[in-house]
Amino acid sequence: MEQKTVFISYRRNPAGKHLSRLIYQFLTHNGYDVFLDVVTMDNGDFDRIILNQIAARAHFILVLSDGALARCVNPGDWVLREIEEALRLERNIIPVIDEGVKIEDEMAFLPAEVRARVQTKNAVKLSHDYFDAFAERVRSFLKQPVTSVVVPTPTFERVEVSRRIAAADAEVKAESRYTAELVVDVRGTGQYTRITDALTAAPAGARITVKPGTYTESLKLTKPVTIEGQGDRSRIIVQSDAGDCIFMDTDEATVSGLSLRCVAGSRGVKCYGVNIPKGRLLLRDCDITSDSLACVAIHNPAARPYLVDCVIHDGKTMGLQIYENGGGVIEDCVVYGNTLAGLEIITGGNPTVRRCIFRDGKGSGMFVYKNGDGVIEDCEVYGNTFAGLAIQTGGNPTVRRCTFRDGKAGGVYVYENGGGVIEDCEVYGNAFAGLEIKTGGNPTVRRCTFRDGKTGGVFVNDNGGGVIEDCKVYGNTNAGLAIKTGGNPIIRRCTISKNGYEAIWVYVNGKATVEDCDLRGNKRGAWDIDSSSSVTRRNNLE
Repeated sequence: MEQKTVFISYRRNPAGKHLSRLIYQFLTHNGYDVFLDVVTMDNGDFDRIILNQIAARAHFILVLSDGALARCVNPGDWVLREIEEALRLERNIIPVIDEGVKIEDEMAFLPAEVRARVQTKNAVKLSHDYFDAFAERVRSFLKQPVTSVVVPTPTFERVEVSRRIAAADAEVKAESRYTAELVVDVRGTGQYTRITDALTAAPAGARITVKPGTYTESLKLTKPVTIEGQGDRSRIIVQSDAGDCIFMDTDEATVSGLSLRCVAGSRGVKCYGVNIPKGRLLLRDCDITSDSLACVAIHNPAARPYLVDCVIHDGKTMGLQIYENGGGVIEDCVVYGNTLAGLEIITGGNPTVRRCIFRDGKGSGMFVYKNGDGVIEDCEVYGNTFAGLAIQTGGNPTVRRCTFRDGKAGGVYVYENGGGVIEDCEVYGNAFAGLEIKTGGNPTVRRCTFRDGKTGGVFVNDNGGGVIEDCKVYGNTNAGLAIKTGGNPIIRRCTISKNGYEAIWVYVNGKATVEDCDLRGNKRGAWDIDSSSSVTRRNNLE
């Protein structure tokens, strides 16, 4: 049975998802034991189970949809890790290439040493018109013997693996190559002229192709379907003047390649561009705006969407609003020109946000408050009217490797008992302080750089606190670190240098604990402490 075991690796975009399920369906029908993971990626056991399943299977099918390997330029990308593990274990690797994809273009995203080892001689190109011939060619390559050791699934993981295989079976039943394919064209050349009519007629798992045109309607998703724009998304417009452009009311659906325009605000209707109160909506390559409420709203614990490669802009309130314990994953999106905040996380909202741009907003770039949570990584935030990141009233995000620059106010602003962990961020060129902590704000800030601010680097006041460790503060117009009116931070192992005033200025009842810092090279020296203030020092280099 070892030689009929297969692991399918794919990028979770619409094309990759669809093609991987076709292959899964064909192989399981022909007696292969296939592992295709369709369970949400935020499971804590994801890495261990995935790697062990590669070890447990002789063959490794790599599904190359358009852009499948683009993120492999990022160290730690999961598709890249799967490929590297398959190479390490000497599995039989079979690239399967979707229609219209150039394998040379995809392979160029792989590291050179990986690209050289991935065998393309077994590559198979998909043909929807001759699917059976394509599938048989895949099966012929699976007959190649594998001499490396295949390790059985660990006993303690078998229940979870069985659950994942059952989930794949259920999804394949909902979406197979025999599922209905419906065409919508407002000009009358398709089966339907309205997307709503196609949704009503579509069976579960149907694929609805939308041709260019303007569709004035509100879409309610009540069954697992895929809606795909055909061509340039700027020419495929869903415009709603009476409610949400899209309302998610099913466990899973996919929408890609559309421009979604909520214009209901002009009629006084309060609604969203995309409203996600439940389910796993894959929203890809869409352009979204709203003249009413937020462009995208994610709320309730059952809402776990995946947004990727979307442009979210000019919202009447927020670009993205995540609240009432909503979650999900948001990656590689551009968010700009929104009135209040590009991203708002409140009331238990807990998303993962990666590699997004939040720019040129009329409010804050990101605002986390009222016990909002979440993980924000590798984002770029610039040109916003208020702080790049504001944390207030129990907000507690984890923010890593982000850039906050060139804001019209401050970089990061933590106040009114906000908290959070801010690590390895670059903050520079902002009009106000790179970091301001006040009114009970208490973040932990590690390994960040605060530089070239037009006022000071870090400002702690009005009973603000926090721990600031291993940071660099330099090149700011005023003091590197200013503390006043009850501010009382702990500063450890920081380098505060080349600032226009002192390294540390403490005044009007300010306090600080400063340990193991380098305070040399500032224009006015290391310290300025007035008689009402105090500093606990240890081993400072003055």
